[in-house]
Amino acid sequence: MPVRTPEELEGLACSRQNEDLSGPGVDYWKTWTSTNHFPSVTSAELQKHRSKSLSVLDTIKRIMS
Repeated sequence: MPVRTPEELEGLACSRQNEDLSGPGVDYWKTWTSTNHFPSVTSAELQKHRSKSLSVLDTIKRIMS
């Protein structure tokens, strides 16, 4: 595979969404994730887990100091 210059790379179209990707690897990944039931995490759930993690870290810091 030839090495591309930064100017050539800037000219390439870039797709950042899974829906635009295709191919055997992408199809396999979509099938695997749908059959293994990965949960769709909302930002509220992420915030809840983040606050729990931060409180645990604060507790550890308090104990260690």
